[in-house]
Amino acid sequence: MADDKEKPSEFGKKLGEAVSFGTDEFVTAASQMKQAANELVGSFSLSRARVGEMMTAVSDAAPRLKRLGAYFAGTLKTMSDIAAATGKNTLASADSVEKLYATSKVLGQEVGTIVTKFTDVGIQFGVVGGQLEESVLTVRDLGLNAKEVMGQVVDYSSKLNRFNFDGGVQGLTKMAARASQLKFDMGEAFNLAEDAMNPERAVELASSFQRLGVSVGTLADPFALMNASINEPGALQDSIAKAAQAYTTFDEKTKTFKINPQGMLTLRQMAKETGMSYDNLSKMGLASAELDKRLSQISPTLNFKDESDKQFLSNLSEMDASGNYVVKINDSQTKNLADVTQEEFDRLIEEQKSAPKTMEDIAKASMKSGEILVNEVGAIKEALVRGDRKSTRLEMLPNKWPIKIIKNLLEKYLVKSELNLNFKVGILVKLWKDYFQNLKNKYKIKTIKKEVVRLVNLQINLLR
Repeated sequence: MADDKEKPSEFGKKLGEAVSFGTDEFVTAASQMKQAANELVGSFSLSRARVGEMMTAVSDAAPRLKRLGAYFAGTLKTMSDIAAATGKNTLASADSVEKLYATSKVLGQEVGTIVTKFTDVGIQFGVVGGQLEESVLTVRDLGLNAKEVMGQVVDYSSKLNRFNFDGGVQGLTKMAARASQLKFDMGEAFNLAEDAMNPERAVELASSFQRLGVSVGTLADPFALMNASINEPGALQDSIAKAAQAYTTFDEKTKTFKINPQGMLTLRQMAKETGMSYDNLSKMGLASAELDKRLSQISPTLNFKDESDKQFLSNLSEMDASGNYVVKINDSQTKNLADVTQEEFDRLIEEQKSAPKTMEDIAKASMKSGEILVNEVGAIKEALVRGDRKSTRLEMLPNKWPIKIIKNLLEKYLVKSELNLNFKVGILVKLWKDYFQNLKNKYKIKTIKKEVVRLVNLQINLLR
């Protein structure tokens, strides 16, 4: 199960370390938990009476984040960053910590940055993870690069309070996705929208578009332009794209899109009147023309559930040397976009729909198979050595834990593991056997096997 780029010996060492389960692990875990609780109490400026609460929160979150590749220090940092970003003595739940850490992995952004930016526009940290998860799925359904598009969503999150987006974060995501397709800096669209909110400036802009012969969308009507600026900045962006596209042409000889001579003059004047750059306008026009050409080659006989399915298929295609768009149907077959059948399209959509749906699963999908296994095993170990700090003293060792505490731990963490049942049981046997072997002399446990079997049998139903 080791990865192609990872030596079997290296993989074996990592897995061996994850499965190792001796008394040292408990001593280290107890020390780490106490230190972590003290650090959180200190950073939160809280009473010492809340140490137990802190330890419980960290022990709940640590196994979950381990499944996503985080070490214990990473769990502590994530919880501290959430609190610092909110500016409150907020102790985030394990669910929120896990979701936000997964979100940071998928988006390539710091947890603190995500929480700060969205808290500033009224979206609390317990909610933002779910909203960004929905946005990532929307972008993926279009066949676009989620990390690139969602990076724009985070960067421009402050615009959620300056403009009215239908669906909030979802509306901003759709605008960012469209900007990505059009190769456009959406910051320029926001600048134009801000400008057009002034009635006098809206009249000037509409007059300028009229003089240039532009009558696309809301651009030539000052009242429609103002309304779009406030309520539909995404539609305003689309109108600009269509206006720029009008000056493009496709060169059949070279198989390239170009700005025509008249367009070079008009777009320069448009850039001057609107404050946008010529380069952005020309790039946007060319991208819009290329997107329309792709869409035009899709067979009209195909049935789509919605526009996003059609966009998804078009974004899978690329132009070949003959000027036709082709789609890779599978590893060994490529065919013209125009010739894709309903059955082939349905298969492509089904593959897309079977992709991970939660932010946690999306984050894990980017890991190597060996890394996932090591993390899963490590999470089992984390759940056991961290313990339920709310129900038992730090110095209490596992053979003294009440069975209900062990069952509670497994119900929280182990049942979520993606490892198959036989492998889980094998890991448990290994963990408990090693532990009791280490304590055999101290606690005079005569029959290790009997005790291991007893504990594992109590946990079997939770593993199914």
